[in-house]
Amino acid sequence: MMRSSMAVVFLLFGGVGAGSAQDTLRVMSWNLESGGSAVTTIAAQIQAFDGIDIWGFSEVPSNAKTQYQRGAGLGEGAFFDGVMSQSGGGDRLLIVFDTGRFDLLGSAELDEINSPELHHRSPLVAHFREKATGLEFKFMVNHLARGDNSRRHIQATQLNDWAETQTLPVVAVGDYNFDWDLPNGTSHDQGFDNLLADDVFVWVKPDPVKRTQCSEEDGGCRFNSVLDFVFVAGPAKSWTAESDVVVRAGDFPDNDLTSDHRPVEAMFVTDTAEATTRAQILARIVALEAELAALRALVMRLPP
Repeated sequence: MMRSSMAVVFLLFGGVGAGSAQDTLRVMSWNLESGGSAVTTIAAQIQAFDGIDIWGFSEVPSNAKTQYQRGAGLGEGAFFDGVMSQSGGGDRLLIVFDTGRFDLLGSAELDEINSPELHHRSPLVAHFREKATGLEFKFMVNHLARGDNSRRHIQATQLNDWAETQTLPVVAVGDYNFDWDLPNGTSHDQGFDNLLADDVFVWVKPDPVKRTQCSEEDGGCRFNSVLDFVFVAGPAKSWTAESDVVVRAGDFPDNDLTSDHRPVEAMFVTDTAEATTRAQILARIVALEAELAALRALVMRLPP
C-alpha cells in the first residue's frame, strides 16, 4: 500500500513543469537575394529548419510565395499560409505563418513609409491572434532603401513614428541596411539611431553578434557588418527574448543558388505565456495540496 501511495506522489510532482513549446514564439528573418539565388534551393533550406512559427522574408521573387510556404510547412505537421507585398517588383516582402497556431486578423502595406513614387518596398504588417491564448500582436517585415541614404533615414524615422502609435506588441524583422559594423557598432548608419529614438524600438541583439551579409571580394567577404535585425516595440519590449544569427557550414561566400544573407532567428516568451504558465502552476499546486491531504489521511490510517 505504501509503495503505491509513494508512486502516486512521484507522478503528481513529476507533472509540474516549466511550460511547453507552445509558450514560446519563434520567428525567422531572412533576405533571400532574389535574382541571385534559386527558388528551389531556398525552399529546401527553409524546409530544413524546424519549429519556426512565423517567417519574415525579404527579396522574394513574385512567383515564389507558394514554394516558400510549402517549404516552411513541410515536416511541421501544420499548414503555413502567407501574405506577400505588392510593392518591390522582383524583390518583394513575404510573411509566412502557422495557420494552426495563429489567426490572421488583417494585413497591410504602409505605403506612406516608401518614396512618393513607391520606388522602394513598403513595410508589410500582419495582425495576428494566437488561438490558444487570444494574444494579439503585429509582425512586420522591412527592407529599407539601400542606395538612397536620405530615404532610408526618413523610412527609419517614419517607422519609429508608426510604432509609437501602436498599442499591440510589435515584432519587426528584416534587412534594414544599417551597416552596423562589428564588433561593437561604433560605425553604423544614422537610420539605426532614428529607428531606436526615444526607446520606441529595442533591438533583440544576438550574443554574439555576427556578420549577416557577405559581398564577396577575393574569395572572402568585403564587409563585416549587420544588415538584418529583429526589433520589438510596444508591449513586446517586456517579453523575454533572445536571437541568433544562424551560421551554416559554407554559407559565406554564397553561390548562384543560395542567399548572400544569413537567417536571423528570435525566440520570445510572451507576457501572456508567462502569466498562463504561472496560473497553471498555481492551479497545479492547489490540486497537489488536495491530493497530499488525501494521501496524508490515507497514511495515518495505515498500521504502525
